[in-house]
Amino acid sequence: SSNSEETLSTLRYADRAKKIRNTVIVNENLQDRLMHEVKEENERLKQLVEAGMSMDDSVLQEAQQELAQARAAIEEMERGFEERVTLAKHARERRATNRLSAQL
Repeated sequence: SSNSEETLSTLRYADRAKKIRNTVIVNENLQDRLMHEVKEENERLKQLVEAGMSMDDSVLQEAQQELAQARAAIEEMERGFEERVTLAKHARERRATNRLSAQL
């Protein structure tokens, strides 16, 4: 009786384990992903502008506006990143200074 209960319990566990499905998720920084998408869009728009000889003027102007917006977005993201790096450096320096002060 005890063996059959243990066997049944093991079979239930195996059945539950068989139903487990793992999914892979890439840890990606949202800003990095957005920056990558903006750069891809930027390249696409550059190609459109370069091929603009055969494009309608309104389509060309729209592509140029989108390109300018994409460039501005990239600059803003890069500026934001540089500011965060600077803030992190300052914070690290303050922590080091505080540790030295605490040791004295």
